[in-house]
Amino acid sequence: LVQKMADRMLKQFAHVLKKLRLPSPNDGHAVVALSGGSDSVALMHLLKKVFPNKLTAATIDHDLREDSSADAARASEIAGELGIPCSKLKVSWNPRPQTGVSAKAREQRFSLLIEHCLRNDATLLFLGHHQDDQLETFVYRLASMSGLDGLTCIPSITWRVGTPSIKLVRPLLPFSKADLKDYCCENGLTWIEDSSNFELNYHRNRIRKVFSEEPWIKPHLKQLIDVSQFIRNDMDKQVKAAISDVTKHTTQSKNVGYIFIDFHKFKQLAPPIGRRVLLNILLHIGGVKSSGFQQAILCKYYNSVVSRTTAPDKCISMSSCNVVPHSLDSFIVARATPRKTEKQLTEIKIGQSLIWDCRFTILLEKYKGSSGHVKSEIDLEEVFFVKHMDPTDLVVAKNSIRRVKASKLPLKEARGGLPVIVDKNGSIVAVPHLNYIDVRYGLVCQCSFKPVIPIFNSTLN
Repeated sequence: LVQKMADRMLKQFAHVLKKLRLPSPNDGHAVVALSGGSDSVALMHLLKKVFPNKLTAATIDHDLREDSSADAARASEIAGELGIPCSKLKVSWNPRPQTGVSAKAREQRFSLLIEHCLRNDATLLFLGHHQDDQLETFVYRLASMSGLDGLTCIPSITWRVGTPSIKLVRPLLPFSKADLKDYCCENGLTWIEDSSNFELNYHRNRIRKVFSEEPWIKPHLKQLIDVSQFIRNDMDKQVKAAISDVTKHTTQSKNVGYIFIDFHKFKQLAPPIGRRVLLNILLHIGGVKSSGFQQAILCKYYNSVVSRTTAPDKCISMSSCNVVPHSLDSFIVARATPRKTEKQLTEIKIGQSLIWDCRFTILLEKYKGSSGHVKSEIDLEEVFFVKHMDPTDLVVAKNSIRRVKASKLPLKEARGGLPVIVDKNGSIVAVPHLNYIDVRYGLVCQCSFKPVIPIFNSTLN
């Protein structure tokens, strides 16, 4: 009977993975985030059956409790008992947080796990969130007056800005904590009980206590989550169609990192749809995290556009973007020129493909003539730098500008968000969007607008 129960859960788990339509792990491997609790141990055991030769584990020592190091060591031992290699990653605090500890620990945890995946060529990172976590999240966000996005709770697949190739996968959301503990018991698996789970000064622990005393609440909350997710999915379809309708030209064809919007079509959208359309475009062009947009601020941005009878007649600053006038019937959303404090040089090596500013893919290569030999009048360095364009760069590239038709030049209001390649002394090597390159360096520069945040996004974490 026990074996039948274990087999049934494995079958359900395999069905969940199939529905998620995950890409196969590449020649590297998949990583499971292992806390040592029953949920992550059960997940690791289930995944070993699916990816027997391509699974490793990673455990985090948050260095916030006296026993955190011992817990990380024990988690690593549990993985070893199943024949799964486990890496121990330790958070380095400087300084140690005094407030917002949970949120800061979460950010550090994800940073370490993503860095670990990048180092080890892993494209799938599995996380142990389960159905009880989903219910707790719903109650917490409801109490925090969250909107629809918050009440849809934890998605099954997400990714983080800057690393879209690594999928964060949560295949245990259909399973309860009790299911996972039963699975561990049935398979003779041991786990760690986190001592902090019993401290009632944490919001989630108080919610768990209510659930344990009033278990009848859970099915009703599950229904509310299902309704929220249904509404969100339906709205996503409308937003996706609206984006296609209001964007007059695609950013990819222009390759300059801004987008034209039909003002009258945008204004006719229902406000909830219009706000989401605007948010998606701001994220796409600005390359910033959605968590930076509070509903009140987004409403203010939206109202500043639709309150007009014609398209905006002056530049409106919105987060890291500018809404730029184009005509009575259209406006443009472009990346704003970063403030001086935000400007920085990004290193790029010859032959390296770089994702710059979360928006442009830049490749710098040696130019070879018909003979196949590199042509250069300057001793080539291996390292160059990418910076944001400023007005002085236009002086250097003025001859190139003269050769480019005015209609082909990027808008003046958008140029501050475009890349310029310089050497270690700050001398300009290339300005891709002005067709300028200093031939003395013997280099070729390829630049394409490929934002890490798609123009329609429903899975950003």
